[in-house]
Amino acid sequence: MAWMVLLVVALMSLNHWLMEPLLQLGTGLFEGQAVGWLLLLLLLWITAGAVAPKR
Repeated sequence: MAWMVLLVVALMSLNHWLMEPLLQLGTGLFEGQAVGWLLLLLLLWITAGAVAPKR
């Protein structure tokens, strides 16, 4: 029974360790704090496309 408690604690701590950075990133995105960076990345992505050779 003690191993089950340890397993639950280990899984909960692993979940917290993995999900905490994603939660902080998602909060910034949904609150609109990263709109400028997203627009800059979109602009860079659009302008970075290679021109296809003409046949």
